[in-house]
Amino acid sequence: MKLYHMIGLTTASLISLGSLAFMTNVKRVELNQDFKIENISGNLSELDGVALKGIIKTDQSNYSKVLLESDTFQMSPTTYDYFYSMDDEKLDNRELYRNAPWAKTFENDDYVITSQFDTSFPYSADVATSRLAVKNKKTNQITTTTVALKEFSSQEGRDSEYITDYNGTYYYILTTYGRMNSNSRILVYTFNPDTLRTTFKFELSSDYSGTATTDGKMLYMTGYPSHSDQLQLLSLDLETEEPKTIDLNLNIYPNQLIVKNNKLYLISDSGIYTYDASISSTEVITPSFTEELNQYDYFWIEQTIAHDNKLYILYIAYKQSHSTQYLSILDTNTNKIKFEGKIAVRSDQGLIDNYTLIAR
Repeated sequence: MKLYHMIGLTTASLISLGSLAFMTNVKRVELNQDFKIENISGNLSELDGVALKGIIKTDQSNYSKVLLESDTFQMSPTTYDYFYSMDDEKLDNRELYRNAPWAKTFENDDYVITSQFDTSFPYSADVATSRLAVKNKKTNQITTTTVALKEFSSQEGRDSEYITDYNGTYYYILTTYGRMNSNSRILVYTFNPDTLRTTFKFELSSDYSGTATTDGKMLYMTGYPSHSDQLQLLSLDLETEEPKTIDLNLNIYPNQLIVKNNKLYLISDSGIYTYDASISSTEVITPSFTEELNQYDYFWIEQTIAHDNKLYILYIAYKQSHSTQYLSILDTNTNKIKFEGKIAVRSDQGLIDNYTLIAR
């Protein structure tokens, strides 16, 4: 009887504590609404069609979306799934992300396409699979399928996946890293976005896996081969299947790769490295806040997007209990930085994650 009595007391205590916590959490806290981008250099109007989006928690179960645009901000109620970090755009297109909350997303004028590789392979099934989902923008019809990736081996892991299109051909690209002394590989598939019929096109064995990007026709990947301490660039023509390896003579780790205006940008902690179409010349662009970043405990490049003729590069820096985001806007026509700014990520504003860049 004593045991039951103790259990009863413990349960009652937990219920009381839970009720207390619930009552505490429900109490609405007045949030600081001083949302702004602090100007470091240049004109804030260079944002020009791009905004910084943040999600704030206003009370126990409600959220608002904050958009920082130029020198103003907009705030409006929104929906948000905290557990899966899914915003209103994903929640409004649930079928695209069903059972795939962290799917890769590709969008053009005709389709929104998502893919998510099943990382539980080989324990979930004998054959590796990826979930593809397509929304036709004209009809709003959503088609989904599970693609069997028979070429993927249990002796390798999924590094990343990409979707792109070129001249009406849609590609699904899987980059892998080798296990048990096996090489890394690039697996290239083509698919029909209306029927999702998928065909294996070719594979390329590689001595390394690394950061990659695609502009539709070409796939670019950087990495360090096992026999060298110098960075290499692999350029792969998806149409002709022709690879080319170039020694970059650099000892850096590119956090982001992006192609714009026939230029390839390698973006690293030490600067922005620019290459022309022939990958034969380079220019290094260094943000003015680089020294300031080095005062933090650690920092990295969080996001890069291209919009019109500009690159928008978002950094995040942490020091003890606070963090700051830095923004650099680069004009790809002139290779000049047009604007630099920073945003304090403040706990009294209810922000539940860092700001992200979105095209408006």
